[in-house]
Amino acid sequence: MKTRFIILFTFLNSLFYHSQLSQLDINFDNYISETNNDLKNYFTYRANNYKLFKDGSNYVVQTPVNDVFPDTFLTLCPKYHGVDNETMKISIDFKTKFHTGTGKGHAAGIYIFKDGQQGRIFGSYITNKTLYIGGLENSNDITDFQLGTSDGYIDNTWYRLSLEISKIGINKYRLKTDIYSLGESGTLAPKKIIGRTNEGNNYNFNPNNNVIINLTSTTNGYGKYLDNFSIYGNRSNLSNCSNLNTSDVKRKNIFIAPNPAKDIIHVSTEKTLKSVDIYDSLGKLIKTDFKNNIDISQFSKGNYILKIKTDQGETTEKLIKE
Repeated sequence: MKTRFIILFTFLNSLFYHSQLSQLDINFDNYISETNNDLKNYFTYRANNYKLFKDGSNYVVQTPVNDVFPDTFLTLCPKYHGVDNETMKISIDFKTKFHTGTGKGHAAGIYIFKDGQQGRIFGSYITNKTLYIGGLENSNDITDFQLGTSDGYIDNTWYRLSLEISKIGINKYRLKTDIYSLGESGTLAPKKIIGRTNEGNNYNFNPNNNVIINLTSTTNGYGKYLDNFSIYGNRSNLSNCSNLNTSDVKRKNIFIAPNPAKDIIHVSTEKTLKSVDIYDSLGKLIKTDFKNNIDISQFSKGNYILKIKTDQGETTEKLIKE
């Protein structure tokens, strides 16, 4: 009986704390058809609320007009666990479209819900021109951060809303929100225009709980487009979507450890590994390997992209070299 308990505890500990920590980046440019694209394959949402729109050579997500919750939620298919020692990082790019109306929608928002429970755990969002951070007890929602021209918050411009969640004590967390300007084209190096931090208690965001990631943006709230979603966290094996495409199913069973790494990384997959292509931050192929253990000791410090091919297809993962 004791042996069975130890085995069960080890399995649960691996499931909740270690096995799924990964980076997921979605740029919405992987467009095969109206039913096979990044928006359809990674998110679920109310019919016709969000649509892909080709802005120049890139695809972006066109935001809906209405401001009624939960109609405007763009729900990420993979579920996640709350944090323990790691920091969850979420970001979404959005483009502003100011108008003279007084809609209640969001230019951009990140909401985190406990699976199976109504009401948010955490939220970071911009309503019209006001930044809010919420979800902590013993710490009031921040409601007085007015964004204006003097802050660099202007019309027809791309911005990045980021949220970082760290555990700093028993049931106590730090929420860090930053807004970066990316310029009118969305291609400039991120320039932070405002950053705020809030600390307090929350009893639902622990590593044993599954959480759901929601995005929101509406034209009523001065939002026009969304692009470049990114999340780093402890990914669950569960999903909000019944129609995950095969590439996402495969991605759940591929892990890179350690990450960040200094010398050797191990690529773990339930499928037969065929090859691993490693690209630098400029998109240049710098190494191809065919083994699970890969030496990266000669790489410079920075971010890299791994294209991992198996007998069931391919997927990409981000690697940080220390």
